[in-house]
Amino acid sequence: MITQFSRQSHWLAERPNPKYSTLFKWTMKWIPLAMRIYRAKLYWDKEKDFKGFDIETGAEIRNGWSKEAGDYIRANAPAKYRDFLVPKTEIGCKRRVNDTNYLSSLHQGNVNLIYDDPIDEIIATGVRTQSGKIIAAEAIVLANGFETQKPFGSLEIFGEKGASIQDHVS
Repeated sequence: MITQFSRQSHWLAERPNPKYSTLFKWTMKWIPLAMRIYRAKLYWDKEKDFKGFDIETGAEIRNGWSKEAGDYIRANAPAKYRDFLVPKTEIGCKRRVNDTNYLSSLHQGNVNLIYDDPIDEIIATGVRTQSGKIIAAEAIVLANGFETQKPFGSLEIFGEKGASIQDHVS
């Protein structure tokens, strides 16, 4: 059994993985400038998205992203987790996360998501939750997606008066 504890949901977007037709591939290979035009279009589409981060004028774009991501999550997540998995926060407050089959993995019989009973203590046989429930575990993996104490890894950055950025943020 795989048990995942989650404190907060993320806006998950469908991972783009377009299917390119034989005609499209031929066009990219043999028509001069076709690939550059296509790349410029992709670039422009992403550049348009950047306008969504403007606090005052980007609300309409963010609302569109929220609807699209929320619909995707609701369509792909198990019903018992949907209320939790669709975030209550405004989209854009955290990094974008493309779904890499995470939602489909939650449909497997050996996967359990716990979001309403946080970990209270790690014990010799597993995990004790705040409600006192013991979850047996042979292995525990901390997978929060990023290093919280050294965000720049081994890179040391020093500013005025010799203060390091690590000292400044801690």
